[in-house]
Amino acid sequence: MEKMESLFDTSNLTIDDIKTDFEYYESMNALKLYMKNVWKTEPAPISQYFAIIAGGTNGNNIAYTRVPSLSSTRHAIDVYNHKLQKVETYINTDTCNRAYMHYNLEGHLFFFAANGISNTITEYFNSCIISTYEFETTSEVVFCQMLDYGCVCITDDYKVYFVEKYNNMGYLFSLPEVSQYPYYAIVEPRNSANDQPIVYIGDGNKLYACSITGTVTMELPKPVTRLSLSPRYDFISIGLGNDEIAILKSDLGQDLVLRIDCDLQNVTYFGWLGDSIPLVISGNQVYLYDVYKMSTYFDVGPDPIFINCGSYAMIFSQEQLTILSELGSSSFECISADTPAGKLCRAYDKRSSVEVNNIKPKLSDAVKSCISAAMECCFDVDKQKYFLAAAVFGNFQLESPIDIDFTILCLRISNSLRNDLFLCSGYEETERLIRSGSAPMRYCAFGQFGRASKVCELIGSRPSRVVTEWCRRIMISRTSDDNDSILRLFKTKLNSGLNPTDVAFAARRLNNPELAKSVGLLERFLARIVNLWLEEGLWEDALQAATDSMDDTILVPLLQKCINANGEEYLQTIISKNKNLYYAIERVFGDYPDNPLTVLLKKTEVSKETSDITVRRRVREMGFPASAQTTAILNDIDHRFDLPYVQHMVKMVKFCDDLYQYQGYASRNLPFNQAIVEEAAVDIDAALDKCEKTGFSKERSIQIIARGFIKKNDFVKLERLTADKYGKFHINIIKTVYLLKGKEQAQKFVNMILDKKRNLEATTFLNEFNENEWDEDEKYPQQSFFTK
Repeated sequence: MEKMESLFDTSNLTIDDIKTDFEYYESMNALKLYMKNVWKTEPAPISQYFAIIAGGTNGNNIAYTRVPSLSSTRHAIDVYNHKLQKVETYINTDTCNRAYMHYNLEGHLFFFAANGISNTITEYFNSCIISTYEFETTSEVVFCQMLDYGCVCITDDYKVYFVEKYNNMGYLFSLPEVSQYPYYAIVEPRNSANDQPIVYIGDGNKLYACSITGTVTMELPKPVTRLSLSPRYDFISIGLGNDEIAILKSDLGQDLVLRIDCDLQNVTYFGWLGDSIPLVISGNQVYLYDVYKMSTYFDVGPDPIFINCGSYAMIFSQEQLTILSELGSSSFECISADTPAGKLCRAYDKRSSVEVNNIKPKLSDAVKSCISAAMECCFDVDKQKYFLAAAVFGNFQLESPIDIDFTILCLRISNSLRNDLFLCSGYEETERLIRSGSAPMRYCAFGQFGRASKVCELIGSRPSRVVTEWCRRIMISRTSDDNDSILRLFKTKLNSGLNPTDVAFAARRLNNPELAKSVGLLERFLARIVNLWLEEGLWEDALQAATDSMDDTILVPLLQKCINANGEEYLQTIISKNKNLYYAIERVFGDYPDNPLTVLLKKTEVSKETSDITVRRRVREMGFPASAQTTAILNDIDHRFDLPYVQHMVKMVKFCDDLYQYQGYASRNLPFNQAIVEEAAVDIDAALDKCEKTGFSKERSIQIIARGFIKKNDFVKLERLTADKYGKFHINIIKTVYLLKGKEQAQKFVNMILDKKRNLEATTFLNEFNENEWDEDEKYPQQSFFTK
C-alpha cells in the first residue's frame, strides 16, 4: 500500500516527451491507437482454442477451463492473475455438456453447467463455494450470456430465460425458429428501454432482433458468420460470409453504416475495441477498423489471448501483456501547443505562474483536461504523475479549485492493484470498484487483509465484508475441533466490523453447522439471522428470531412457510411453548377472527400465564382514553380468554367513555384518576356513583378524589368529603393532607371543617398524631387503580 501513497512523486517527464511518445504511435496507425507493454508474463499453458475464458475485466483474475466433453463430470478451473501466475484451482464436479463462466464486479466466479434440461450454477470466491443453484429448463441451454446480476439463457427449443442474481430463474419469451447453428448476441436487461433483454440472431441471410414485445427481421446480402455488439450496444458488427464485415446501428432502423473487406476464415476473436472500433484477430494479427473506413493492424505473435475491457483491451502473447487503447482526446489537448491544456502543461514545465495567468479565462477547462488525461493514462504512472501535477499547478490559480481527490484515489488504487496484485484495472473500472465497495475484495482474494482494510478506510467503505472473508480464511485453515478457539477469536472482532450473520452463512457453506449456530447467536439484529436458521431446518429458532426482531413483515410470511413445510400441528406445538410468539400472532391477527392463524390460536392450548401476559400486553397497547372500539376489543378478549379482571376493565372503560363523551375530557387526554377528580369537582355524588358502577369501593373512590383535591389545594371541595353522608373517612383525609402538604396545611384544613363534632375529632387526632407510628401501607397509600 506504500505505492498508493507516492502518486505525487516528481515525474521526470515534460510535455514534449509525452508528445513524442504519442506521435510515435500516431504515426504507426491511422486510428490513433496506443499500445503499452505492461510486463512479462509467466509461460502459462492456456489458449483460446477449445477453452472457456472469463474475467480479466474490472480488475478480476482470469478463469480458464477447457470446453467440456459430452457429459463430463470433472472440470478444473484454473485462476490466474494478469501475470498469468496461477492463483488457485477450483474443481467442479457437475455433469455438463456445455459450460459458461463469468466474474462479477464483486470478484465472485460463476460456473454454469448445462446438462440436458438440468442446470447448475456454482459461485466461487476466496477458495471455497459460496452458493449453488439448480434449475430446469424445457430443453438444453445452447447459449448463455452471463452478467453481474444474473444470466440470459437460450434453449434449443427457442425459449429465453433470465436467472436473476443467479438464484431465481424465470421464463421471458420465445424466439422464432431458426437453423441448428445460429449466432447470438444479447443486449443485457439493464441497458434496454423496458428492462428486458434483446436477443439478436444471425441465421443465414437474416438478422433477427427479438424482445418480449416482438421481433424485427432484416435481410442481409450474405450469410451471417459472426455477430458482436459494441460495449455500449450502439452498434452491431456482423460477419458476412468469409470476406466482409457489416456495421449496423443496433436499432436496425437504418441502412448499413459501414461495409469492410476482411478475411474471416481463420478468425479467433470477433469483437470491438471501445464503442466504435470493430476488432478482428486472425492468426498473429489484430485488425482494427473505424466508421471512416480507416484500418490498421498489429502483429501480436502466435496464439494470442485477447480480453476486451471496454475502453481498452489486454493482449497476452509471447509471454508479454500488452494494453491496447485509443489515444484520448484530453491527452491530445495537452500535447497541442495552441490549446489551454497544452499551454498549462508548458507553463508547468517552466513552473511559470505568469503563463498560467495568461490563460486564466480558460484555466478551469485546462485543469479538467489535464485531469482527464491522467485518467486516460491509467497504465502509465509517469504520465499520470505529470498530468496530475500540471492540474494541481493550475488548480492553485483558480478562485474555486476543482476537486481532484477522487481522481487521485482511483489512480492510487489502480496502481496498487497492478503493483501489489498484478491485476490491471482501467480508470472507469476502478471507479466502479470504488463506488460499489468492491475494491477491498480484490485484496481479500489474495489474502491481503491488511491492505483490504486500508482500502476500506480510503474509500469510506464498511469493513464488515473484509472481516467476513478473513473469518472464512480462518475457518478454511482450521478444523471443526477448533470451533471454541475460532469463536473466541471471532468475538474479538464484534466491534471491528464482524457481521455474525454473514460469518455464520460462511461457516455453513464450509459444512460446519455447529460453528454456524454459535456465530449466529452473536447477531444483535435478529431479523438477519432468520434465513440461516431456516437453512439449518431450525424452525423454532427462526420463529423466535423473527418474533424478537419485532418485524411483522418477516414473521407473517415465516408462519405460513412453517405451516406449508411442517403442518399446523407442528406450529401449534411451538406456539404453545413460546408466550412471546403467541402474543405476536395475537397482536397481528387477534382482531380478525376468521383469519386462519387466529383460528389456529384458538385451537392452541397455552398456559394461564401466557393468556394473562397476552391480555395485559394487548390492553397496554390499546391505550386510553377509551372508546367504543376499545370496549369491543376488551369484550372479545374476555370472550376468548375468560379472565375475571377483563370484565372489570370493561366496566372501567365504559365509565371513562361516559366521562369523555359528556364532560369533554377526551380532547384533554386525561388519565383515569384525574377524570374522576374532574367529575367530582362538578358533582361529587355523580362521580362516586360512577365509581361504584365501575367496581370501586367507596373508600377507594374517596381516596382518589381527596388526593386530587389536595394536590390542587382545593380545600373547599375537600371539606365536603368530611360530611356524614360520605362516611367516616375524615381522619384518613387529614393524614393524607399532613403527609402531602405538611402539618401547617393540615391544621388549616382542620380549621375549615364546619361539623363541630368532626372538627373536634380532627383537632384531637392532629395534636396526638405521630408520623413515625404510621405503618408503611398507610403512609404511602396507593395512587392508582391499575396498581391495586
